[in-house]
Amino acid sequence: MQEISDNALMEAIKRGERAAFRRLFQRHLGPLQRFVYRFVGSAAVAEEMVQEIFFKIYRAAPAYEPRGLFTTYLYRVATNHCLNELRRADYKQRTDSLEQRQEQFPSGAWEPQDEQSPSPDEQLWLGHLTAQLQEFLLELPERQRAALLLYSLESQAYQEIAEVLDVSVSAVKSMIHRARQSLRQRFEVWNGQAEETP
Repeated sequence: MQEISDNALMEAIKRGERAAFRRLFQRHLGPLQRFVYRFVGSAAVAEEMVQEIFFKIYRAAPAYEPRGLFTTYLYRVATNHCLNELRRADYKQRTDSLEQRQEQFPSGAWEPQDEQSPSPDEQLWLGHLTAQLQEFLLELPERQRAALLLYSLESQAYQEIAEVLDVSVSAVKSMIHRARQSLRQRFEVWNGQAEETP
């Protein structure tokens, strides 16, 4: 049985079929949660934002026209939502409030599961590494962060990312290159400091 495409599901949502929206939601929930979490750095805030993003998709369904991949449209909505939320004056206050009400999700909920479990020492090191990566990601300029996450985490093509961010392909390549350079430099400094720690 052939799987129903995202665009076909959006057409069904236009007709008021709620089951189609549930199917679309379930299909993209995991990847979108991971992307938003990496973008904002807070599991509590990411959970709320993902709900808001899907609500926007649902409300916009009557006007949706399939001009390309649905994922391009989805991540354009998600990226713009994240950027707008980060720039809101009350964002920090809202983040603190959410994190007081809800514990952080365990990192495993946001990471692919490996069949071969690492040793306790490896798990500890991977935990430090993951936390440090998240910290460095949050230090990147927002659009560089978005471009890098879309490319590395969501495996989107340069053209798709260009459409999401409304920039040229060359601008996307430049943003990803600068983001990688910045992360590499930060990790070199961090790794050097870690090796010096007794």
